[in-house]
Amino acid sequence: SKVNSIGTLRVLGMKRSDIVTMFLLKGLLLGSTGIAIGNLLALLLSVIQLEFDIITLPASVYFVSRVPLSIEPFNYLITSGIAFVLVLIISVVPAFLASSIRAVQSVRFD
Repeated sequence: SKVNSIGTLRVLGMKRSDIVTMFLLKGLLLGSTGIAIGNLLALLLSVIQLEFDIITLPASVYFVSRVPLSIEPFNYLITSGIAFVLVLIISVVPAFLASSIRAVQSVRFD
């Protein structure tokens, strides 16, 4: 299990701060990858909507027949920034939980 793996790293001499750093970096890498993929997908879908009008609105109900859309880089930056801060906050909890695992108790011979 992961607890045994972390315990093994502690027994082999890895410091608590190194475990925290490892978990934070892995969380930030995963989060950044997700943010980048999400931005690319959102940009792609927005361009497709602008070019091909896939999503339409009934003109009898609304004053417009197509979905109004504008690609604003600032919106992407704000959304990505908020997502990155949330990823950072969410990565801290498992990092400190993992660093608090005691080496001797986690590496038992069952």
